[in-house]
Amino acid sequence: MSETNNNNINAESKGTDSNKSYSKDKESKKLDSNCDEIVYEIRNNPSWWDYFVLFVMLFFGIVMVDVTKDFLFDKIDVASFVILLILGISFIIMSLYYSFYARKNRIYITNQGIYFEYRNYFRMQKRFFKFGEVGVAIAVANTVLCPITPPKFITIFPIGNLKKKYFFHWQLKPYCIVRLMAWNVYISPKLYDKITERCYLHEFLVKKTKETLESKGIDTKTLPYDLQKQFDI
Repeated sequence: MSETNNNNINAESKGTDSNKSYSKDKESKKLDSNCDEIVYEIRNNPSWWDYFVLFVMLFFGIVMVDVTKDFLFDKIDVASFVILLILGISFIIMSLYYSFYARKNRIYITNQGIYFEYRNYFRMQKRFFKFGEVGVAIAVANTVLCPITPPKFITIFPIGNLKKKYFFHWQLKPYCIVRLMAWNVYISPKLYDKITERCYLHEFLVKKTKETLESKGIDTKTLPYDLQKQFDI
C-alpha cells in the first residue's frame, strides 16, 4: 500500500515538473491569438520623444495654417501663402496620423504566415497570408533633419510582382501598404544573433516560402522571378 502511494506521489511530482517546464517554455515565446509563435512583429509605437515632436509639429502646423488667412488682407504674398499652407497641412496630417490614426497598425510573422492589421478610413482591415502567397517590401521615409523615428511603409503584394531593384509601390499591385512609426521592433531570439547583431528574417521568409511552394509540387528553381528579391526587408 505504501509502495503504491509512493508511486502516485512520484507520478504527480513528475507531472508537476513537466507542467512547470511547459509553462516556462510557453512564457519564453510570444504567441498570437491562435497560439502560433510570433517570430517578428512591427507595430506603430512611437517613443515619448516622437510624441513630443509630433505635438510640436501639430502646434506649428495649426499656426502656419492660421497665418495663411493674412493672404486675404494682402499681408503675405502668394508664394508665402502656398508654402505655409502646404507645410501646415502636412505637419497636421502627419502628427495626427501617427499619433492617433495609425495607432493599431501592425504586421507580424509566425511559422504559419504573415498577418497584418491596419486602419483603412474608419475600419480596421485584418488579413492573413500563408507563405508562398505574398512578398514583403519595407521602405523607410527620409525625415531629413527632423529628429524623429523614420516612418516605415510596409507593402504586402502578390509574390512574383517584385522584379526590379527600383520600383514604385503601386507597381507591385499591393494588397495593402501599412504605414507606421516603430520605435521598437520584436524579433524572436531564433532569428537574431546577439553576438553579430544580425537578423535572419529574410532568410527565414525565403526558406518558409520555398518549402511551401515545393510542398505544392512547384519547382522553385524554375520560377519566373527571383525568390530572394520578393522580400525586400
